[in-house]
Amino acid sequence: MGEYLLISDAAKQVKVESHVLRYWEEELHLPIKRNELGHRYYTKEDVERFKEIKSMKERGLQLKAIKMIFKYLPAAVNEKNPEAIEKMGMAQYIAGMGFSNVGLGIVHSMAHQLGAVYDTPHGVACAMMLPIVMEYNADCTGEKYREIARAMGVKGVDDMSVEEYRKAAIDAVAQLSVDVGIPTKLEAIKEDDLDFLAESAHADACAPGNPKDASVEDLKALFRKIM
Repeated sequence: MGEYLLISDAAKQVKVESHVLRYWEEELHLPIKRNELGHRYYTKEDVERFKEIKSMKERGLQLKAIKMIFKYLPAAVNEKNPEAIEKMGMAQYIAGMGFSNVGLGIVHSMAHQLGAVYDTPHGVACAMMLPIVMEYNADCTGEKYREIARAMGVKGVDDMSVEEYRKAAIDAVAQLSVDVGIPTKLEAIKEDDLDFLAESAHADACAPGNPKDASVEDLKALFRKIM
């Protein structure tokens, strides 16, 4: 189709799943062209528009959810505070709206395997993998970790170097997990399991949404960090 892209190729460039582009098209009444068979096709301008929409949705919804989680999660878990529990219900709802708009990544693709093989609860598995994957992804996140660190309540982020605020964001997530009793190791994982875990995570539907490509070997190395 020359300079035009089909929906699957456009979705890969935006780093979301195809259904997300269809949702945005309908939600925002975007004028996406169709061919004689009724299939959507996209120009470079369409792809850039979708990238900006993705960026705006990520910043708005996810940062609000992050602020609420860091404020209310410890009291919800450790004190069973009713208000904090209610606020966490709203926070998870907002976070869900955010990632349903932009897709997921290898935190979830790896967590799916931990749940399937070891019955690890999905939230626990995601929390275990999150700081590890944040570190892996850090070099391709631009300035996003600065705003994430700010939303977490980290002080002085504007005076930090890129490396410092990225580390601060990762450290804050790791500390929150410790504060609410998330384990850092899963002793059930054995070296012989890694090929299956990594290959399954690589094939998982969430993996293409990761901001940084991850090979099977990369995923094996990441799984080793919780052994």
